[in-house]
Amino acid sequence: MSKKTQNPDEAKAKAELEAKAKAEAEAKAKAESEEKAKAEAEAKAQSKFTGKETARITSVVQIGDKAYQPNQLVKNIPAKELEALVLLNRACINEADIEYCAKELKAEVIDHAAKPAKKEAE
Repeated sequence: MSKKTQNPDEAKAKAELEAKAKAEAEAKAKAESEEKAKAEAEAKAQSKFTGKETARITSVVQIGDKAYQPNQLVKNIPAKELEALVLLNRACINEADIEYCAKELKAEVIDHAAKPAKKEAE
């Protein structure tokens, strides 16, 4: 005779393993869903740029005829350009990042809209 029935302890252990695997899969899916929702909410919140924000530059960027370096603080970047920079992670408007640059790195805020000083004729 072949053994077709499982030991009750083996069946219970198998059921527990399956339940644990299912719970882990559900938890992972929930975490991914929450992370995606958070990213979408952050992107939506950051899409309301006015062009008056101060931004921390995170990589070398060219905006119009002006170039900026990482950790510079720049204000008055046109809203459309600032939004694109933030979406590409080349700038951020996070208050903690701006405060870090200002206090720890002693970065001064640069006005993007300011006219460059005229150079004296040689």
